[in-house]
Amino acid sequence: MIPRERDSVEEVRRQRFRGGILLVCAYESDEEFYNNCLDKAIPLSDLRAREYTLPQDQHVVFYSA
Repeated sequence: MIPRERDSVEEVRRQRFRGGILLVCAYESDEEFYNNCLDKAIPLSDLRAREYTLPQDQHVVFYSA
């Protein structure tokens, strides 16, 4: 994955609704995830479980509150 500059919130929102990104709520515990997740986000534990099956060009956005 090639590092990118930060995307604006508006751009992330547009890409999220088009399915162009994988939005990851970067909390270690599932409890924190469920208390703070955005629509269509996955927990960090799911990303770790799927990391070897994701396409190399998948755009991943990490966030935490």
